[in-house]
Amino acid sequence: VPFAARVRAEAGIVTRVAGMIVDPAHAEQILQSGGADQIALARALLDNPRWPWHAAEQLGAAPEAIHYPPQYSRVRPAAWPGTRIARPQGASK
Repeated sequence: VPFAARVRAEAGIVTRVAGMIVDPAHAEQILQSGGADQIALARALLDNPRWPWHAAEQLGAAPEAIHYPPQYSRVRPAAWPGTRIARPQGASK
């Protein structure tokens, strides 16, 4: 992140960071602090292909603001009661 922030500041180009960014709050902190413009995820997405949706929930996005492709619409928290079991921390959103 420090290297990306320096490149961003000195070259004025869009930067992306990667590597051990597993927590949505950490990714958001990098973006909000200006450490980078984009976050690249690899192993986090291999481990949890729905990471972006879960991150949006965790960071407080309104449920109607989270886009689900039609084939995944049945896993929206409002449509699937199993959310309370699978993701108890995000069930109230």
